Amino acid sequence: TDFLITHEKTVYYKNTFTSIGNDILSAFGTFFEQKCDYEVSLFINDELVLTQNGSATPGYYTIPFDTEFLLNVGDNFTIQIRIDAPSMASFPIFEIVTASRLTYGEGISYFSYDAKNWIDCFDYVFDDPEIEHRYASQVACIKAYTRSSGLNTTSIKVNNIATQINAPTVISAIVRDQNNELIENGSVMFTINGNNYLSTISNGIANLTLAFNESGIVYVFASYLGNDQHPQANTTSKITVNKLDPNLELNIADIIVDSPLTANIIMNDEINGNVSVLINGKSYNVSVSKGKGTVEIKDEIAVGKYDAVATFDGDDKYSSATSQTSFNVSKKDINLGVDAKNVVEGDLAIINVNLVPDADGEISVVIAGKSYTAKANNGIATVEIPDLPIGAYDFTVEYKKDSKYNDATANSTLNVVDSDSKVILNASDVIKYYGGSQRLSVTMSDNAGNPISGETIIILINGVKYNRTTDSEGLVSIALNLNRGEYAVEISYLGNDKYAPESITVNVFVKDTIFGENLTKVYRNDSQYYATFLDVNGNPLKTTQVSFNINGVFYNRTTDENGVARLNINLNPGEYILTAINSNTTEQYSNTIVVLSRFMDNHNIIKYYKNDTQYVVRVIGDDGNPIAGEKVTFNINGVFYSRISNATGHVKLNINLPPGDYIITAEYKGCMVSNNIHVISVLYGEDMTKNYGSSDQFKARVLDGVGNPLADAIVEFNINGVFYNRTTASNGVASLNINLMAGEYIITSIYNGYSISNKITIL
Repeated sequence: TDFLITHEKTVYYKNTFTSIGNDILSAFGTFFEQKCDYEVSLFINDELVLTQNGSATPGYYTIPFDTEFLLNVGDNFTIQIRIDAPSMASFPIFEIVTASRLTYGEGISYFSYDAKNWIDCFDYVFDDPEIEHRYASQVACIKAYTRSSGLNTTSIKVNNIATQINAPTVISAIVRDQNNELIENGSVMFTINGNNYLSTISNGIANLTLAFNESGIVYVFASYLGNDQHPQANTTSKITVNKLDPNLELNIADIIVDSPLTANIIMNDEINGNVSVLINGKSYNVSVSKGKGTVEIKDEIAVGKYDAVATFDGDDKYSSATSQTSFNVSKKDINLGVDAKNVVEGDLAIINVNLVPDADGEISVVIAGKSYTAKANNGIATVEIPDLPIGAYDFTVEYKKDSKYNDATANSTLNVVDSDSKVILNASDVIKYYGGSQRLSVTMSDNAGNPISGETIIILINGVKYNRTTDSEGLVSIALNLNRGEYAVEISYLGNDKYAPESITVNVFVKDTIFGENLTKVYRNDSQYYATFLDVNGNPLKTTQVSFNINGVFYNRTTDENGVARLNINLNPGEYILTAINSNTTEQYSNTIVVLSRFMDNHNIIKYYKNDTQYVVRVIGDDGNPIAGEKVTFNINGVFYSRISNATGHVKLNINLPPGDYIITAEYKGCMVSNNIHVISVLYGEDMTKNYGSSDQFKARVLDGVGNPLADAIVEFNINGVFYNRTTASNGVASLNINLMAGEYIITSIYNGYSISNKITIL
């Protein structure tokens, strides 16, 4: 210990302390270098609470305060001393150059000459030539004397947390005593959104698990209820409930130009709403049901690569989101229908290349060592070749420079013959209905128009070749057992020693004989599936039995005078594929059937025993809108109840079951939906061990319908065959004196029709 010499007759010095316990401040200690008068001032949390005066001679003194003061954990207090000396006043210090185990820092110890302008001892540096001493960092020597107050305190902490809608969220309260030790028992009451939840402490922590069905900030008030050893403590925190990620996904497959573009939306399967899809500067709306939606875009989109962005604006439960993808629109293949009919020597040879009406490229033909080009016009490109001698000329056709179609190549042969060897093939396009008896007929004649018999005609259709021999009329025909669609048919004659080769191309069109539409309906409403059936000639299929297959079951129905058959849809809510079968033509045709539930707004519930919380559902009428005045049947715990829907379509059922977990099922017009019900107890007690003759009481705590302590409630106790009634105090606790002999007993507590049992052990 040294002294800081001031060369003044008056000096102030002070130290600031922080209380680490619940203690009583009773005295202070310091050194005096010379005889002096002193004045000590005590500040607690910056408030002056005491001033006292005295005189001292040189030495160390422990001086009691005139009044003792209670300090709580974390309180800051400052002891300030003024010295009045006959000559140079000084105050005791520990110096960093001499102290071996001293730890101090800035903002702790100060001195002043006027109690207004304070100098921090920590960084005070001064060379005093009169006393040949250098001051360089020191702390004033003041000691505070405390003793334990004997008071217990409690602290409770609940951290701020973030969660998502409907996610099980664990809210934890950590409870500690004045020594920062975990409190091992007791209860914490959580108040959230006006509801109270009681949780038992285990190892210093009370946990509550909840799920929130709305986004936003939820404030939590947590109260440790206290006991004989630890007082009550409160805290607040907040829970940030974020909306769920909708997991928006946009899928668009690459397409060939002029094909419909399909944008598929996939989201969480409970989302219903709308998503906008932006493609090539144009926005398309996609209606989403149960997390899925599809839009077919029939607008013409040119060849190229495109970006697409799907945007969901969010709803009460799900956040907004975007999803981006890209797709390619590729050129499509083109079929070059080369028509190079045999030409008589001396005539102008003509090669027609049949394209498609919107083709805008050009062809080039290389024949007999020369090249000829022509631009497509209305789906045909034609080249004319003069002065070819008799012979067979193989040639190649190349198609290029089209904005929509791929380059293509075709090979063919042009025969220049004398007039007697030329043949003519003649056939017409065929339009027929699925299953119809129409056939493709081909005639063969010479250059003068006379029929040619006994020659083989090759017909290539749908990838299969058929050989047919001409009859005496030069005729061949073939049945057309094809599925619905459009087919190009190549007809060719290979030639012989007498006749030159020849070929032509015609088209076959096969039409549907069943027509139906996709159906979305409410469970068991009047909406049904209808399909129109035609016979093989395209006429309505009247009073004929047809079949439907849905959900793996076949149904037979008879068509009416217009060829229409109906199938009632009585399936459970869900999505199905229905296939209609035409018995006259054997054609099969499929549609999608969506059946909607008759319930909405039904949720799992958590409630306190016999409070006002009800189970609520909303019923949907045949038109898909909420409906009033309808009877709904509920089944819970094996008991059935009937209720009528109100003006908004809501139906409510009071839940007065004992604490526990239940499944409730609602039924309306055959449609059923189920939810979980969790009932929380409002009566609590704990097993008890006491010594014989002690005054310990058994206590039961009663809560009201929102989890708050309930005063003035009558609790009935049954122990050892004797019944007692007790009234709860303001803290919701009813107490019963236990004056039984040593042993083990079961005590039953009863309130509002609900009872619990605990064990009492008397030692």
